[in-house]
Amino acid sequence: MADIGNITGIAGVVVSGIALIVSIKAYAQANKMKSLDLRLKLEQSFTELDILAAEIEGILDYAFRSHQRVLAATGKNLSGEMKAFEQDFAKDQEKLKRLLSTHPKREEAFDSLSPSELERRVVAVHALHTQLKKLKEKYDTIVTADGERRKEIRAQHAIPVQR
Repeated sequence: MADIGNITGIAGVVVSGIALIVSIKAYAQANKMKSLDLRLKLEQSFTELDILAAEIEGILDYAFRSHQRVLAATGKNLSGEMKAFEQDFAKDQEKLKRLLSTHPKREEAFDSLSPSELERRVVAVHALHTQLKKLKEKYDTIVTADGERRKEIRAQHAIPVQR
């Protein structure tokens, strides 16, 4: 009976060793997949951020001119409303400059970065994207409101057709 005990003990050690090797390989493979997913997510985040960063200054400038024109058309171009808008716009431009100056740099390859470093970079890029998007949405709302106000102005100035 001692032989069966020795045989099962040796078999257990061998199976445990094989299980250890398989689990180490599985862990390494899972780590590679996680790194790949994070690198892809980081590239996607950078692309979205670059697109937004490239268009946001133009959107802010367009919204500023649009709002100026609407206020001028309604006789409020020298009003407190215009002054408040200009001050708010100046603050937002400073905020935009500050945000764009913190724009993380895209590296040639992120292969050498650990998953935790990749995660930190994805979070940083996403946080900047969220702040820029929020600023863009603010001015998109202003442009939309200006468009509605323009429709009202046109309707007020429309000449009724006489028959």
